[in-house]
Amino acid sequence: MMLKKALVTGSASGIGRVIALDLASKGFDVAFHYNNSAEAAKQGSQEAATHGVKSIALQADVTKPEQAQSLVENAAEKLGGLSVVVNNVGNYLETPTSQTSIEEWHQMLDSNLNATFSVILKQQFRFSRKQVGDGSSTL
Repeated sequence: MMLKKALVTGSASGIGRVIALDLASKGFDVAFHYNNSAEAAKQGSQEAATHGVKSIALQADVTKPEQAQSLVENAAEKLGGLSVVVNNVGNYLETPTSQTSIEEWHQMLDSNLNATFSVILKQQFRFSRKQVGDGSSTL
């Protein structure tokens, strides 16, 4: 039987919240990740718990590799393992590229690419220590 424990980054609102709530409705214990939206993540976690699952809200600035990796560790520790990680966090630019500063560009890359890599790196290390075929997934 597959371990049903999930971490969804950027799940305080939007698509991430919908994904986390859907996983909870399917019996997954869920870690809701947020950076600045503590109240929204807490509300999402409370809603998920109505499905009879364990649900927690965890804060991390995943653009910082050490925080991204700690997020994975904390979620696994508090949920009793992880079988699914959904990398949903990301920013987008609302300005035309011609008006985008280098700083804005780097912030977007840190959020959309580097944060995802840091989470994957830590989770893949955790998965590689487990037996193959356990159903673990990183999305």
